[in-house]
Amino acid sequence: MIDNYGSFREMTQDCYEGLLEKIANEGLGCGIFLIITALAVGGAQVPVKLFEKIKTTVALAVTESTTYGDILRKYQIGVSPAEDYQGRGLCRYRDEILEFQVPLIEDADDYERIQKIKQKSQMIKTEEQLPEKFPKLPKNPWFELAYKQFKATHKRKSHELTVPIGYHKQSANLEMVSFIKSSFVITGTPGSGRKELLHIMIKGLLCQGVLVYLYDEALKTDLSEIEEVRVVTREELGKEDIFMKEQAVLAVSDLVCFAGKVPFTQHRIPIVAINNTEDELSLMGNGWYEEFTKKQCGICLGAVPGNQRLLNFDDLGYEQMCKKVPKGYGYLKKGVGDSTKQIYLIRGGPE
Repeated sequence: MIDNYGSFREMTQDCYEGLLEKIANEGLGCGIFLIITALAVGGAQVPVKLFEKIKTTVALAVTESTTYGDILRKYQIGVSPAEDYQGRGLCRYRDEILEFQVPLIEDADDYERIQKIKQKSQMIKTEEQLPEKFPKLPKNPWFELAYKQFKATHKRKSHELTVPIGYHKQSANLEMVSFIKSSFVITGTPGSGRKELLHIMIKGLLCQGVLVYLYDEALKTDLSEIEEVRVVTREELGKEDIFMKEQAVLAVSDLVCFAGKVPFTQHRIPIVAINNTEDELSLMGNGWYEEFTKKQCGICLGAVPGNQRLLNFDDLGYEQMCKKVPKGYGYLKKGVGDSTKQIYLIRGGPE
């Protein structure tokens, strides 16, 4: 909300004009509303380029009748606001121009009103009734910070298996992965942070008391050193009771190794698996490959999105499809038809 936009422009030297144009154009889709007051449109007041992006306008008493047409974007106006009435003006409703009355707080001059607003604002600050601040990406997205935020904002249901994995780059909101409907694949290139993300997800599950099995026959991780994780072999995986667990997750360190030795079955236990994009050809035709490509639940790290086949990122632009995912970020899909989100990944952090 900006009062007296002409004065605001003068003080800021128009350095926020581009940002405000973007808010006026895209803000509604994000739940952001822009409200400004000004003496006129054009000149040293509201720039025409910004005004064109503002859909809803109202006009209080102005000196020339044609100015109403400029503000309301309609020049055939059959009504004018009554004179000598404070707060009386014109607004546009659909294709009609209507007279309206602004609610008046009280009969006081501007200085007294401003002082009362300041007193009320100070009272709100003192009573800690401030509105929730806009989220922003943390400088260090450590697991402890993210999990604390997760517990404060997310009420876990008894049957739910949900873990935080990072922050949405655009909104800075905490992004979570749910294992209710599908398994999850972490696909990417060596050194892209796949093992660290798997570790983060395992920690998030263990913190909620979820039973975590680990299949690491290729010995590609040190996750077996986590005391609460239950390491299983290929022979143990063949037992029906493991795959029928309801409050458990199977972590897989190498999807290619796992798929080549463990036949695809109709299982109840969700799986979170690491995949190397360089080995994808050996997966094609395998039941596990079909499972992950069908569900489209996973994240891509380090690789060029257009060069991998497990996840579909067709909604990305051409430039993003042809560039490697930046270090520390990932492209997330949560299911068929879900839009791709760029995620700022949670990291293990200092102990």
